[in-house]
Amino acid sequence: MREQHIGLIVVDVLISFLGSDTNSYKGQDIRAQVMAPLKRLCEETGCTVIALRHLNKGQGAAIYRRGGSIGIVGAARAAFLMAKDPENGGQRLFAPVKFNLGPMPRTLAYRLEDNPLLGCAHVRWLGETDDTAESLNQSAYGTSEREDSDVRTFIQDYFDHNKELTPDGLYGGVPSYRVINEAKGEFSKQQVLDGRRRPKPLLASKKYGNMWW
Repeated sequence: MREQHIGLIVVDVLISFLGSDTNSYKGQDIRAQVMAPLKRLCEETGCTVIALRHLNKGQGAAIYRRGGSIGIVGAARAAFLMAKDPENGGQRLFAPVKFNLGPMPRTLAYRLEDNPLLGCAHVRWLGETDDTAESLNQSAYGTSEREDSDVRTFIQDYFDHNKELTPDGLYGGVPSYRVINEAKGEFSKQQVLDGRRRPKPLLASKKYGNMWW
């Protein structure tokens, strides 16, 4: 990177480059094994890293519509959602989800156009719009559904990728404190507990000794 004066690296897609010993849905793994090394790389070389991820098929707020741990977005300085314009199928929207570098920018519309001179498509920017990442997200399902599903989507996602045998060896589960700790910064302990219980129990709970699973 230094020899070639590289100023930008695009990782497409981030999850494809993780080792077999890295759990992409475990915040501790993502922070220690992925985001911290990338941060050092940027600091030592002055390079910018753009990490691409695909949207998952679950429901929830825009910040949770991603593959892998919320720790990826948490460590990034900025995150954007790219989607088709629901009112104009010929153009795309570039919508900020998170922005720690200054005031939250507005969404930009763009279109991909053929460029015979370059032999590939190029981006034609079409200006700002009033769309937001959340308004694009809501276009897929109702607002009430979105608000009710955020915590439950997080819990189910974490459970699916981190469950192990319970102490009696009879069930698949995770200690509840791990889910609560992973949710810190996004959901309170009470929100996690309520999300599991309502409107009907999402997952069963069982106590082993002094620990709930």
